[in-house]
Amino acid sequence: MKSSIKRSFLLLLIYITLIVNYKYIIAFHFDYLGFQIQYFSVSKLFIATVMVILLIALGIFIRNNFYSIIYNISLTLLFFGQAIFYIYNDSDFILVLYMASPMLFLFTVDKFNNDKVNKFNKIKVDLKDFYTYIFLLFLTVILIAPYFQNINSINLKNLLFIDIYETRQSESNSSNFLMGYIFSPLSRVLLPFLFIYSVNNKKWFLTIFSTLSIIMIFLLNGALKSILIGFIAAIFFLGGSYNKKNSRFLIALFITFTVSLFQYSLSGSYLIADYIRRIFLTPAKLFQVYYDYFYENYTFFKHSSIAEILGVNEYDVFIPHFIGQSVLGRENLSANVGVFTEGFLSFGTLGVIFSSIIFVFLIYVIKQLNLSPSYFGIVFSFLYVINTAFIETLLFTHGLLFLLLFGFFFIPSDKGNIDYKRYQKK
Repeated sequence: MKSSIKRSFLLLLIYITLIVNYKYIIAFHFDYLGFQIQYFSVSKLFIATVMVILLIALGIFIRNNFYSIIYNISLTLLFFGQAIFYIYNDSDFILVLYMASPMLFLFTVDKFNNDKVNKFNKIKVDLKDFYTYIFLLFLTVILIAPYFQNINSINLKNLLFIDIYETRQSESNSSNFLMGYIFSPLSRVLLPFLFIYSVNNKKWFLTIFSTLSIIMIFLLNGALKSILIGFIAAIFFLGGSYNKKNSRFLIALFITFTVSLFQYSLSGSYLIADYIRRIFLTPAKLFQVYYDYFYENYTFFKHSSIAEILGVNEYDVFIPHFIGQSVLGRENLSANVGVFTEGFLSFGTLGVIFSSIIFVFLIYVIKQLNLSPSYFGIVFSFLYVINTAFIETLLFTHGLLFLLLFGFFFIPSDKGNIDYKRYQKK
């Protein structure tokens, strides 16, 4: 309880520094993208802040450490940006309520949590077996090999985040259907797993192999969010209990927001603020765009691949492409949004509730897999994608379904749920 209260104050500081970043940097430099301040009112600030405080306070009473870290990450990634966008823009308050629903459902699931209930009886593949180890390495090499067709176009400037989009465009023009489905399971799950496993077991050849593989995939693809964020998360969350990872994440977030303010005040640079905008505030703006377009004009999930298979698809264009290019009027823009926005455009309020239930169910399944805390960085990379991808894309293209299956067979368990028993009193 004591550590939870400390984290609640840290969450409030994160909320305040995000507001300052928005008002004095993001809204000033990106107003042309729809980030405004002229719709600010004290009443909106009061209402949104009260909701923030209530949700922060609610998180104090979450007992399970795994659910607690998911709750706090979701609160910062999903809710804070939506609340702040509502305060300063011509935005509907219902969207703030929508983005509070995942936290409320997560809190409810924690109340019914019982760690005495058996976790999934996983079938574990023994990686200490020499032949299994060699097979997994061989499989990884086979999956990486197709990307080397772009070996002649490697641009070392990508390591400094220069010309990334040009590299990504070049790779997308030469990729095929199968490579599209292999990429995320490889970069978000398999390679980070090999890296974490190698560090934990002091297999330094595997550490070098997995690290170089991640760097090569990045150079051959340029997909910053998919590769480097996942790799950084794997390193960042490698050590410590869920309790410690929770505090570490919030401290890092507060430091990032604070450094952004110092960077801008000292040099006028808003590089960090730009990434803050993309991660925390752009999804909130896009939710408003989708809300305005699809309000009482719902798709009833007829935009999906399932609807296409059943022969009831009524949309011959991918909706994020349509919104980005036809509604927002920006050429080649894909206005990617997550499962909660898809829930709304499909069924309205009921769709958001249903999407929140799906979200919590997926978190519950991951918890029941009882993965070792060392591998939480892999889970974290999907928490971000949840707010940028439709449910089918999340499960198949982005590899969440692969994570669930791979975790069942390969990722080591948190034996005896030691983390929870040891740290639940902290």
